[in-house]
Amino acid sequence: MSTMNEVYTLIALELLPILKGKTVKISMGIAKMFIRGLLQYKRAGNIDDFLKDISRLSKTALEMKELVLIFDDLDRLPGTVSITEFVGFVNSLVEHDNNKVIVIADQDSITDQKNYLAVKEKTIGTTVEFTAAFDNSFDQIILEKYKKAGFEPYYKYLQELKPMIQELFYAAASTNLRTLIYFLQTFDKIFHDVFYELGLDKNSPDELNFFKLQEIARFAVSVCIEFKSGSISYTNTQGIDEVAAINAQLTQDFLRKAFSDNMRRLNDPSASKVEKEDEKSYKDEFVNKFYNNKTYHFYPSIYRFVTGGDDFDKEELLADLKEKIDDRRQKIYRQDELLNALGYPHCYDLGNEELRKLTAEMYEFALQGLFSLDRYLSVFHFLERFPEILGYDPKEVTEKLKAAVREHAGNFFYVPMLKEHFGVKPDQRNYEYFRDLFQVLNEVNEQVSNAIGRKNDTDLFTAFSQDPDSFYKAVHEQYSDRPILANWDFDAFYIRFQEMTNNQLRGFSTFLKNRYLVYELPLWTEREFFELLSKKVNEKREGEPTLRDIIQEGLSEIVDQILQKPVITN
Repeated sequence: MSTMNEVYTLIALELLPILKGKTVKISMGIAKMFIRGLLQYKRAGNIDDFLKDISRLSKTALEMKELVLIFDDLDRLPGTVSITEFVGFVNSLVEHDNNKVIVIADQDSITDQKNYLAVKEKTIGTTVEFTAAFDNSFDQIILEKYKKAGFEPYYKYLQELKPMIQELFYAAASTNLRTLIYFLQTFDKIFHDVFYELGLDKNSPDELNFFKLQEIARFAVSVCIEFKSGSISYTNTQGIDEVAAINAQLTQDFLRKAFSDNMRRLNDPSASKVEKEDEKSYKDEFVNKFYNNKTYHFYPSIYRFVTGGDDFDKEELLADLKEKIDDRRQKIYRQDELLNALGYPHCYDLGNEELRKLTAEMYEFALQGLFSLDRYLSVFHFLERFPEILGYDPKEVTEKLKAAVREHAGNFFYVPMLKEHFGVKPDQRNYEYFRDLFQVLNEVNEQVSNAIGRKNDTDLFTAFSQDPDSFYKAVHEQYSDRPILANWDFDAFYIRFQEMTNNQLRGFSTFLKNRYLVYELPLWTEREFFELLSKKVNEKREGEPTLRDIIQEGLSEIVDQILQKPVITN
């Protein structure tokens, strides 16, 4: 509503069906309100049919005090209506017309708090605080939407997933039932598409498949919560797709403590364990919030579907699950157990034989490329320490670990800020081996980063094809210094280019001008793309020039200027 007078119109429209019956007698107060509302509404039809019986007043007539008016979402009051005007209107309904009025609002979100609090005390008689009971609401929602609707399998597994779903909503300090319902509706599609593939139709699905269900549900819930809160979108992942798999225990703070503290315990037992807490990026906060002590995987098919960018791709998800879980999941828990058992101070409780056995098992996992890159320094340390008991040759171990990391480069996921995880001092024993191994770890980490970057470039082309404006915004905010066009399929791009409207073509020209003529981009490797584009836009056209031809001439000038710029190689 833009004015309070519209309320009378709404009331009149609600009363129309009642008065059409011509058996209900109304009081003069209601008649006045009804007429006032119809005068505000030009499309009410023939008013005479509804007014001729108004004179039929009696003691049994419908009175104003029998109406209950409910105003929902007061916190969304339009700027054309002041809070004082609204409360004054409600006050007149209550005091003059004896209406019963209920106002629903998120009081903390009301913009004009000062005036609201001033008039609230005089006008609002009773306040009832409502807090969503997430636990009971969850049960009721899935009962009504799924069990009673006949979706028994989905209802059954939602019950089993309930503790995890609650955990994630509480971690986000959210009890928003709209977000919960959005997740339930979104995940309904995902669940039923993978129901048979994961063997969930069995009475007792195997443990690994049920784990997969929890894995994808955890990711879907987390993305739903952040998406509905406005923190992420289809074109703005805030970097959570760059951390393809990272254990929340092994974020920057933990890694520094897990490795550097080990060094200090051996070399300086009195060293302080107090670390300065670093400011975390959004992606670190995301992992810490939703994946506490759990391994994080990014699932593009789920992310695109949840954020409205694409339909759900079942085959892509199943392939991701196989790659990320089937072949490695059973060993991940064992890796954690080994590092915990061999870490400090637990290792001092181990006998020699058990120490040798656990260390050998850890070494075998490492040679198979089954640890994350950020753990290999700790693995090496556990191998080179206690030489009188373990007897490993540090040089041989270093060479084997370096070879394993290179050989299994495709198994690893990008580790943000890996270079900051090196805490070995030059005077530390075997320092040169730590340094050499760490150099290889960073080389492979950079390879993984480049591979992820190429994947992101492909995803950006999808965004460009669907919504150029969103693409420009995403590139400006997240990829300002990355040569994204170098990895695009030019033929696929040119098909989309030919489909662009004239205004979209002008927008693309502005994008190229702002991005490539104003700033110097490092590692510029997009020359081939611009050479192909220059050739296309400079092709001679027959007939009378069109507006599009004029726009393409301007684009051609921009492309030529880009090609004349020197190539920056470092």
